[in-house]
Amino acid sequence: MISDLRHVYFTGNPQEFDNFMYYIRDGHNEIEFRDEKLVINWIARHFRFPKGENSMDRSAFSFQWWIGLLEKNARAQGLPMNHAVSVEDKYVIPELASAQAFINHLQESFGTGNARENTREAMYALR
Repeated sequence: MISDLRHVYFTGNPQEFDNFMYYIRDGHNEIEFRDEKLVINWIARHFRFPKGENSMDRSAFSFQWWIGLLEKNARAQGLPMNHAVSVEDKYVIPELASAQAFINHLQESFGTGNARENTREAMYALR
């Protein structure tokens, strides 16, 4: 298994998104993946709280969002509702068709829009 980036996490907070995507893209450029599904799963392993915290009774919103995508994927395949969602399932929905499609869907779901504009506004707010 390809290891995750220990210092990188995404809880689902849109304010974390741009930094998260910077590190994910940087890591993706340095790691060789044998297929798109591995890239998607690798990105999703970073959906957690800082320092890798996740538990059975408390998980980051981004992880819950990910489980929702896996459930949608299972439904699209007609798998029974009692089927435990799994990254082992074949990915058939458009959002999981490729790593880029997944990243685009992440951006649509969590992105803050124009990162430069957000940074400029934050700098002016500090005045």
